[in-house]
Amino acid sequence: MSQIYNLLLTIVRSFRKLSFKLTFTGYGDPVKHVRRLTQYAQKGKVLDVGAGSGAYKEILSGLGTYTSVDIAPGCDVTASIYELPFPDESFDTIGLFMVLEHLAEPKKALQECSRVLKKGGTLLLTTPQYWHFHSWPNDYFRYTKEGLRYLCNNANMEIAEMKSMGGPFIVLFSVIDVNMRLYGGSFRRLLVYNPLMLIFNTLDLLIFQHHDNRTESDSVGWAVSA
Repeated sequence: MSQIYNLLLTIVRSFRKLSFKLTFTGYGDPVKHVRRLTQYAQKGKVLDVGAGSGAYKEILSGLGTYTSVDIAPGCDVTASIYELPFPDESFDTIGLFMVLEHLAEPKKALQECSRVLKKGGTLLLTTPQYWHFHSWPNDYFRYTKEGLRYLCNNANMEIAEMKSMGGPFIVLFSVIDVNMRLYGGSFRRLLVYNPLMLIFNTLDLLIFQHHDNRTESDSVGWAVSA
C-alpha cells in the first residue's frame, strides 16, 4: 500500500509542477514587463527595493551588482524605503516592482529613490491600476498614468516610457480570476484558468493591442521607466 501511495503522491506532485509550467500568464504578468523594462536599465549597481522573497533577483542580477532591501528581514539590507541607508547617487538602476500600492507615502518613497539614484540612472517600476485588495503589509492605492507621472516628476525624474500591462479584457479577466480563484489548483489552472486567460488575452490584443489609448483609460497596471 505504501508503494501505491508513494506512486500516487509522485504523480500528483509531477502534475502540479507540469501545470505551473504550462500556465499561460498573458500580457498582464508583471514579470514579463520587468524583463522588458531592463532594456532601459543602466548596468552597474542595482537596488531592488521592496524585494521580498527576491522574485526579480534573477532578472536584475544580470545588470550588475545586485542589492535587495525590504522592511522585513531576509534581504541584503533591512530598511524602510523612506530612509534608505545609502549615500546620495549610489545606484545606476533601481527596481520598484509591485510595491508602490503598499506605501502610505508614495511621494516620499520616490523622492528617496531619486536621492540614491545616480544622475542619468534609471528607475524601473510596475504597479497596478486594478488589482484586488491584498493587505500585506498594507494596501493603500491604485495608480493612473497621470498619477505616476506626477509622482515621478515631483521626485525630479522624467518618465522615459509608460506602458499598460493590459487593457480592458485583461482587467475583466483579473476581476473574474481574483474573485473566483481560478488560479487556485492544478486542475483549475489547466482546465479553467488557461483557456479563459487565452481567450481574454487574445481579445485584449485584437481589440486594444494590450494598450488602452482611449480618453477614459482602463488598464490592469503600468510598467514605467524613469
